[in-house]
Amino acid sequence: MNQLATTARETISVLIADADSMSAHLIADELTRGRHDISVIAVSRTCAETIYELERKQPNIAVINAHLDDGPLTGYRVLQHLQLESHKTLAIMMIPDSERDLVIDAFRGGARGVFCRIQPVKLLSKCIRTVHDGQVWADSQN
Repeated sequence: MNQLATTARETISVLIADADSMSAHLIADELTRGRHDISVIAVSRTCAETIYELERKQPNIAVINAHLDDGPLTGYRVLQHLQLESHKTLAIMMIPDSERDLVIDAFRGGARGVFCRIQPVKLLSKCIRTVHDGQVWADSQN
């Protein structure tokens, strides 16, 4: 019989990058509500602010909205930075819907997960854990 996984899970540190500060804080609240294995350590709104927080706090996971306050699809610049700097932070790209090109671009850009905003936020915690455990997360609706 396999050994039971009775030890507490490692706390996963998370950065949330989203143009909408209220949305980011609501996501942070949902991720941490009643859970002790996810800790949101930073929230950012722009590409520059996100890169600054990534360098300063070095979270395990960065949940990056494709659209940051700098404009449409600027979240992909953060992915590019993570890839170029060989960052240890794993990226999950949040996209508005499961448009095929956005999903492909996210994975090509280095994302380990793609989470569609139309999915329930409760699934995001599962996505974060899956990516943190070394697996890939993709929208299964397509």
